[in-house]
Amino acid sequence: MYEVYAHIPVCPDKRPSVTQARYVVQHAEGALEVTVDQSRQTNWVLLGRFPFSAGSAGFIQLSDLAGDAGRTVWLDDVRFVYTP
Repeated sequence: MYEVYAHIPVCPDKRPSVTQARYVVQHAEGALEVTVDQSRQTNWVLLGRFPFSAGSAGFIQLSDLAGDAGRTVWLDDVRFVYTP
């Protein structure tokens, strides 16, 4: 099991951040969509706790289909923290 965190940077921009950033977490048991309000979050945000298998089958995907026309989707980094 791993806790998965997404980093939302502080980036000044003329357009506001999205309120419905959609992260897809592909893990050992399937996929789950997690929505994050990037306009209210900065720094590390917990997406959840998921099982991952060894190898490269798991991934995190951030979609630009946020439903917030004219707003900015931010992407910086993802952290996987092993939880025994």
